[in-house]
Amino acid sequence: MAIEHDEASARWITPNRLADGAQSRPAASAAPARIHAFVSDEPRDYTTFFRREFAAVLRTVELMLRDHARAEEIAQDAFVQLHLHWSKVAAYERPDAWVRRVAIRLALRSLSTGTAPRSTRSPPPRRAPPT
Repeated sequence: MAIEHDEASARWITPNRLADGAQSRPAASAAPARIHAFVSDEPRDYTTFFRREFAAVLRTVELMLRDHARAEEIAQDAFVQLHLHWSKVAAYERPDAWVRRVAIRLALRSLSTGTAPRSTRSPPPRRAPPT
């Protein structure tokens, strides 16, 4: 994406912004605005993907559960599922969305089965000392 500086009007010009400030319409075949985890010239290998996406998936699950240790387990489980299906998922346009969705479903399942985050659990009731 080439960005030019128009000295006369002191504005930045990108491919979607014309010199007069009007927005150009992107071509129908234009790439989506979001930059994906993989650029077309990079190999789609699992290790590279894991290194780039694990922290983001972990952060998503941690926000849901409010428990770092449990979120880390769930994120790891989601990436294990991804590894099992990598030959198919690697060809998807958004493999990051696939693994994030798996992690979210695992986190929701964890919440619905009553495994509440450790930090929000109430302490066990105290028993009266034996008499």
